[in-house]
Amino acid sequence: MSAILQNYGFGKVIGEKTADLATILGAMESFTLHHSGIKVGYPKALIVRPNGNTNPQGVTPNYLIDIEMTKNQQNIMLEKALEKSNWIYTITSG
Repeated sequence: MSAILQNYGFGKVIGEKTADLATILGAMESFTLHHSGIKVGYPKALIVRPNGNTNPQGVTPNYLIDIEMTKNQQNIMLEKALEKSNWIYTITSG
């Protein structure tokens, strides 16, 4: 979803870089070789980021929030995102 938002200009992404890849091979299938019994796996789908970028990387937010998570910090990312969004609104609204 974040790749779609960025690529089509529907919105800005705020937060951390995604761990999941926006372009990836998927829908794994497998078969077993008859004589050796070795199991072979292969992807049968290539999911490409909407803008056609095939680099194997996650989505980098337009507005990065870089924090370290520690125990007992509930909603820290949401709090940081709200702080950042208020700052962004102030800057872009003039």
